Amino acid sequence: MLEINNLTQGERLLLDRRRRGVSQSDAVEGVDRKTYRKWETDEDHENAPEITIHEIYPHEQLLLIRRRMGLNQTEMAERLGISLSWQKTLESGGITHAKTILKVLESLNVATARS
Repeated sequence: MLEINNLTQGERLLLDRRRRGVSQSDAVEGVDRKTYRKWETDEDHENAPEITIHEIYPHEQLLLIRRRMGLNQTEMAERLGISLSWQKTLESGGITHAKTILKVLESLNVATARS
């Protein structure tokens, strides 16, 4: 499982924005979507806000692992043998039963530490 102290600044921004339910365009007043995307993908950190995350929820673990693997949602669904809509539901938190998501994470059998 991913640990909070192993999150990149971009991953913290991504989780914070998703938890607030806002788009990249609306995430920070006065910052355009392109700049915010660079912050979230760790391409640039200039003037990026510092975000504190206290917990990573199971559906967020799945999202972050997929991103670290360099896969889009379609590719991850194919690897897991599930539909794209099921993958999206898992990542969005639409499945609140943590055991289901943890089983999916275990099936990945991948190292979750940042390379």
